[in-house]
Amino acid sequence: MFKNYVKIAIRNLLRNKLYSFLNIAGLAIGIACCVLILLYVQDELSFDRFHEKADRIFRVNTHFVIPERTMHFATTAHVQGQMFKDEYPEVENYVRFNQYGLRRVIRYKENTFYEEKFIYADHTLFDVFSFKLIKGNPKDALVKPNSLVVTEEMAEKYFGSDDPLGKDLRVNIDTLFKVTGVMENIPKTSHIRPDFFASFSSLNLEPTGNAAQDMLSNIDYLTYILLREGADYKEFEQKLVGFIDKYIGAVLKGLGGSARLEVQPLTRIYLHSDLDSELERTGDISYVYLFSGIGLFILLLACLNFMNLATARSANRAKEVGLRKVVGAQRFQLIKQFLGESMILTFIALILSLLLASLTMPIFRNISAKDLTMGIFSNPVLMAGLLALFFVVSVIGGSYPAFFLSAFRPVEVLQGKLKRGAKSSILRIVLVSLQFTVSIVLIIGTLIVHKQLNYIRNSKLGYDKDHVVALRIRNPETQKNYEAIKSELLRHPKILNASASSSLPLGQNDFSAHHAVGKPEDELIMLFGQIVDEDFIDTYKIEMVQGRNFSKEFPTDPEEAIIVNEAAVKKLGWQDNPLNKEIERFTSLTTRKKHRIIGVVKDYHFQSLHEEIQPMILFNAVMYGGNYNRISVRVRPENIRETIGFIESKWAEFDSQYPLEYVFVDDQFDSLY
Repeated sequence: MFKNYVKIAIRNLLRNKLYSFLNIAGLAIGIACCVLILLYVQDELSFDRFHEKADRIFRVNTHFVIPERTMHFATTAHVQGQMFKDEYPEVENYVRFNQYGLRRVIRYKENTFYEEKFIYADHTLFDVFSFKLIKGNPKDALVKPNSLVVTEEMAEKYFGSDDPLGKDLRVNIDTLFKVTGVMENIPKTSHIRPDFFASFSSLNLEPTGNAAQDMLSNIDYLTYILLREGADYKEFEQKLVGFIDKYIGAVLKGLGGSARLEVQPLTRIYLHSDLDSELERTGDISYVYLFSGIGLFILLLACLNFMNLATARSANRAKEVGLRKVVGAQRFQLIKQFLGESMILTFIALILSLLLASLTMPIFRNISAKDLTMGIFSNPVLMAGLLALFFVVSVIGGSYPAFFLSAFRPVEVLQGKLKRGAKSSILRIVLVSLQFTVSIVLIIGTLIVHKQLNYIRNSKLGYDKDHVVALRIRNPETQKNYEAIKSELLRHPKILNASASSSLPLGQNDFSAHHAVGKPEDELIMLFGQIVDEDFIDTYKIEMVQGRNFSKEFPTDPEEAIIVNEAAVKKLGWQDNPLNKEIERFTSLTTRKKHRIIGVVKDYHFQSLHEEIQPMILFNAVMYGGNYNRISVRVRPENIRETIGFIESKWAEFDSQYPLEYVFVDDQFDSLY
């Protein structure tokens, strides 16, 4: 009997090729989209869950509140990990991380590469986290200064088939690190994912004995704690209120601010944290919700389409049902037949959807920036979802013709007296209405996203980011030779301007306390700061609205001159005439340096477009010893590749230690969105 049902079902599908194609294709595309989105969502939700002690690992974040601004850091001071362990019995262990210096040049014999994923870590790393060491001793691999643990991938990259243990890697110009361990490549679902772990002791950090100074002078260290079994992290977080009050409460109160320490579960960091100084770019739980919703809407649309076509065609098979009943077919047999046809259609669509998802997976990997794989049989969540989807769609898609048509009286059907009832019409109207509603929601959502992207791409930033090449300076000798490099670059006819600065316009800027001379002594304001040379404003075409630019014609500029933006003028309350007003910058808790305003620039975005433009000071680079990290070169749009080649050749003449690193400023901006 079953074989007969299958034959009839296949015959009906072949007899109605257009119907079969539309139904199968629509459902297959919908399921394929849903499968890809499910893989993305599953990957996002799985971050950091592979650690055996994941439920006991937490990161301590620092939140500062100062007048008119709140700052959120994923970091603490380097002394705090040991202080937590000494003062709170629920803290079993801790690990600190630091990315000091970020990108590095690493050499071994003839192999020289730039490496970005280089992190300093405490020797307790392997006691807290489940990173697997396959060579070396996890207990002492990171104890001694200048020890280094590398991933399998890096071991092969630098040493090939040789045993890397005991060998030295030269980091930057003159620092040797000895390889003391090789670990398995870190899973992609880890928010801590370096290629190199260097021993934290290499940083030579020691407490000064002044807890307030240690805790406020440098908070560049990520601190992860391992709580003991049964400890409540929320209760521990409450205890840290007293910790802040005890050590830095009085100092913060004097500055008109406060601080709070947050204890964040490891498994919530990736999707629920977007703080300054994160180790890696984090995800966003709102995107998980958004894509989950999109996936469900697409699947719902595909299912509604499947049901609509099934119900639309069902009335055309009324005579077939009548004839089958005349020759003795029972209602339950007809129900099984229609449900069987629906299952065959759904099964074919399911197989095609998996094939389609596999074919489009490379494209989806590029879009999502994730190394996703289908792995159906090794992915129980995906397999369970597909099986549930198969049965639900099969039953829903076949239920209407199965139960509605099988109830027809054969005599009325064969005499042509069958009329569609009100319930049938209402069901069709509801299905079509739902289909249109879901379609409209998806279209509106697409238009909103498109509009937002257009807004970001076309927003006025306050500076010109197009056709600017940003070079990275890592060698102190190159900093000293900047003027000579600049002169050589400007000889090229397609190089229009060049400027040196501590960062790019949309980059990491200083943020420190200032006092406006003439205002009450206890009235402090926090301002962003950037070190630039006299060509920065012209190179980026930033508009000067008052005063003048830095100039070598004014001998006092290197000692005292600063330029502020309009937001700083407003915050300082000097809208009438800010020129020649003086500001003191706190260079430590007790020392200040006085500056004089010589100009005002129009506000420009030096942070994300999501952020309101904040007060900013531009400092003269000579004042701070030519502390340049970037050279910005404005080039003509024609034949940029040839211009880059010229820059590379000139760079090699001045810096043989560090190969040229460059990015286009507009690409850097686009990468944020």
